[in-house]
Amino acid sequence: MEASHKDIDPPICPKLPHIVTRVPTALDTINTIDLYLVGHVAVTKEQLEAKETVPFIHQITLNGPKGEAVRVHALFDDGAMVAAMCTSVFDKVKHHLGNWSPSEKKLRMANGSIVNSDAKWLGIIEVGGVWVKGEFEVFNSGGGWAFLFGKPLLQSCKAKHDYKTDSIRISDDSQSATIYN
Repeated sequence: MEASHKDIDPPICPKLPHIVTRVPTALDTINTIDLYLVGHVAVTKEQLEAKETVPFIHQITLNGPKGEAVRVHALFDDGAMVAAMCTSVFDKVKHHLGNWSPSEKKLRMANGSIVNSDAKWLGIIEVGGVWVKGEFEVFNSGGGWAFLFGKPLLQSCKAKHDYKTDSIRISDDSQSATIYN
């Protein structure tokens, strides 16, 4: 049986103009766009001049129990529902971190696949001079990122992202700082 259909005119929204002018962008000439892109070691002058959108990456410091400081470049992503470190990075620094344990969590990826978390860590994280207590899971990112600074950590440091200036304002109980991409 074939479904019947009628041509229906969409309702007219009284708040919007009936004529919409489309403004061409640089993306009009690109056939393939990376929806989730990492790997910009440094933002180039050409990228800035072209007003290209680049991932927000900033160095953070994870503090070990004996005063060790593990520095890693983190991808700040308010769409990630967990903070995470790539297994390849974790294997190199876990002896400095302490406070880690096996994890029972399973993580659903953007493509729907489910992966086991290898470990979890709880401790103090420093971002731009601001110190927050945080935790992260450990799994293989496939080389996509070293550390994923997801929404739970962004909430812990009371982050406010200003997309116009490509900066994030963070704070703890006693101080605040602005970090720039």
